[in-house]
Amino acid sequence: MADQFSSIYCCADAAPNAAEPPRGGWKLPDEERGLLPVEYFTKGLQSLGVSAEVLQSLMAKVVHKDAEGKEVAFRRREGVTFDEEWGQLSEAPGEAPDAWKAGVAQAQASLMEEFGISGDRRW
Repeated sequence: MADQFSSIYCCADAAPNAAEPPRGGWKLPDEERGLLPVEYFTKGLQSLGVSAEVLQSLMAKVVHKDAEGKEVAFRRREGVTFDEEWGQLSEAPGEAPDAWKAGVAQAQASLMEEFGISGDRRW
C-alpha cells in the first residue's frame, strides 16, 4: 500500500497563500489523456473512410506500448498528439475529436456486445 504514495501521479504548482488545491495548471501522465486499444482505434478510423496508408502513418506516430506492454493508441504521448497529427492530414474526414470518438464508439460497441447489451445506447 505504501507503494502508491512513493511517486507523484498528477501535480500542479500551488498559488502563494492558497489553502485550496490549484484550479488549473495540472500536469497529467500521458495515459490519463486517452488510450485506445489498437483494434478499436483502427476500426474507428476505417469507419470514417481513412485509407490504409494514412492509418499506418498515424499509427506510426501515436501507437506505443502502455505500462502493461500492450500496443495502444495514445491521444497524447511525449509531445505528439493525435489531434495535431490528424490536423496535418490533407483530406481529413472530419475533426480530430470526432475521429477519436469513432474509436471510442467501437470500444463501447464491443463491450456492450460482450456483456449482452443490445441496442444503440449512448451514455
